[in-house]
Amino acid sequence: MNYFRRLFELVGKDKVKFIFGLFFAFFKNFSFMFIFGALYIAFLNIHALTATVIWNCLMIMIGGILFHFIFRYLEDILVSAEGYVMFRNFRLQVGDELKKAPLGYFDDAKLGNIQGAMTTSINALENFTMMLVTGVIAGFGISILLTIAMLKMNVTLGLFMIPVLVILSFTLGKLYKIAMRNVPLQHKVEQEMNFAVIDMIRGMSVLRTYPINEDNPVKNMIQEKAKDLYAKKKEVDIRCEVEFSWRAKIYSFIVNAASVILIILTVHLYMHDEINFANCMTMLVGSYLIFLGLAPLSDTAFLYAKIPGQQKYLDDVFQIPQLEEGTQTTINGPLDIRFDHVWFGYRKDTPVIKDLSFEIKQNEKVAIVGPSGCGKTTIVNLLSRFWDVDKGTIYLAGKDIREYTVETLFKQMSVVFQDVYLFNDTIMNNIRFAKPEATDQEIYDVC
Repeated sequence: MNYFRRLFELVGKDKVKFIFGLFFAFFKNFSFMFIFGALYIAFLNIHALTATVIWNCLMIMIGGILFHFIFRYLEDILVSAEGYVMFRNFRLQVGDELKKAPLGYFDDAKLGNIQGAMTTSINALENFTMMLVTGVIAGFGISILLTIAMLKMNVTLGLFMIPVLVILSFTLGKLYKIAMRNVPLQHKVEQEMNFAVIDMIRGMSVLRTYPINEDNPVKNMIQEKAKDLYAKKKEVDIRCEVEFSWRAKIYSFIVNAASVILIILTVHLYMHDEINFANCMTMLVGSYLIFLGLAPLSDTAFLYAKIPGQQKYLDDVFQIPQLEEGTQTTINGPLDIRFDHVWFGYRKDTPVIKDLSFEIKQNEKVAIVGPSGCGKTTIVNLLSRFWDVDKGTIYLAGKDIREYTVETLFKQMSVVFQDVYLFNDTIMNNIRFAKPEATDQEIYDVC
């Protein structure tokens, strides 16, 4: 239930539309009632099968097909299509939150998690979330509606189906618990693989410098680590499939056995004149239709565990710390910079900046000089609010920089980073980042 609550949160403002889509997903199963009715009429008039009876049955079945088509179409546009819209919005939301995260958030471990979440996890959710929801609704929807129809035709057959549905629901719950034990293991290995791949890609220039041979095992340690993780992933996946699949076969056996028992019970009731021929033949077809919807749910059980597991992993990864943003949108007065007893460390127990105080007046040119690792870049990063200070205050124009909006503060900054990153675009568009409205001629001039 927690997963479905989270799903409604992700749907957001389209919640009402989504609920209507679920309504259509459930009631599209009423199309089977048309087939039931047509078959019943045909079997009831089996000895007087006139053109009128055949025409009426045909019209009822065509009505069922149209009913199913319309409701399935409405389901697709209100539920299935909503899945892609929902995760498009989720990607955009994550992008906005990442832009406001402190740079300290983006360590190698986080980058590996983000890569896995934004590729494997979100693609799986995008493709299978709505399939899972509509599959569960359709499977149980068909069974519940046809069970009600059977109760109307013959109480004995309807009562037989109720405990069968309860047993199958209990078995699916067991399958879900088994899947939930394995999904976190799969995520853990996938995370480790992401870290190893990032590590190997970043160090490829080093790896290519040294020959990889059996005489020097240290040199191929990175590749061996990746190979071990691939083997571990294969082992976890196989173990998961083995542990799950034979229990899923038991579920399938229960479905098939219940179908056979229902057929035998139907024939038995007919032979003892408790139901007529039309009811008997309609029930036989109905027994097939009921379990046709329930059979695929054994596969859905693993999907039902994996998809919520992926969603939880996604939510955990994107617990993104946000820099608290001020409300001041204008900067008044001389742009003096003042550090007042500032403390900061990338790790709380290891401060890099210790009780630092200084002041730079507007129009002064100041160089910060010192050995590598003394905190020069850190001072600039703190002034730009890529991180926030642990203690103390940084002032710009007499106000704490945390009182300004991030955009207002950045408009006063021009920073050349040590490690320059070019986005996968033209050089001109990379330069235009600083001033999106710049003309081509203005860019040529600054170059």
